[in-house]
Amino acid sequence: MTLNQALLLILRHLGSGGLSDRYIANSESGDMEIQDQEIKLSSGYFAGQWVAVTGSFLNDGVYKIASVRPDVDCPDAFWYQLQNGTNSDDAVTNEEFFGMIYKLRLTAGFMELAQDFIKYHNDPANAATTAIHESESVAGSDNWSVTRATGKDGKPLTWFDVNIGRLPPKQPYNVVIL
Repeated sequence: MTLNQALLLILRHLGSGGLSDRYIANSESGDMEIQDQEIKLSSGYFAGQWVAVTGSFLNDGVYKIASVRPDVDCPDAFWYQLQNGTNSDDAVTNEEFFGMIYKLRLTAGFMELAQDFIKYHNDPANAATTAIHESESVAGSDNWSVTRATGKDGKPLTWFDVNIGRLPPKQPYNVVIL
């Protein structure tokens, strides 16, 4: 799991499926173009900033702006390189679309939470399930058992359940579908 994917999952969880406006600094909508890993937008974005792209058929998600360069054909526009993950399988696809881009406002604590989520998700002990294991025992190849920590409702606890005290409260209103 990449940081981009973790941020998207956590933001969706906190926004009850959408993107909570608590994390949006600003937004811009209109005809957009992604070409060679870059998106063409107005000024006001900077390298290192996190953004969410919506309305795209191929590239909806959360990205970090890696670099900025002016558009030689349009003095009011800039090309922003979108960084998505760490390998070529995570490449951004060329596309023209009508959509929105949101400047995200993510704190250091929020980013730390996302890193913890990645560590949990990438741990081989959690590969088969998103539930927290309480205990596991193996008494031969035919006798394996696992006990999962459960909540009051009897359902296995997830990473979100265990870390609820570290998460800001969900916002059921003022969300943008992402």
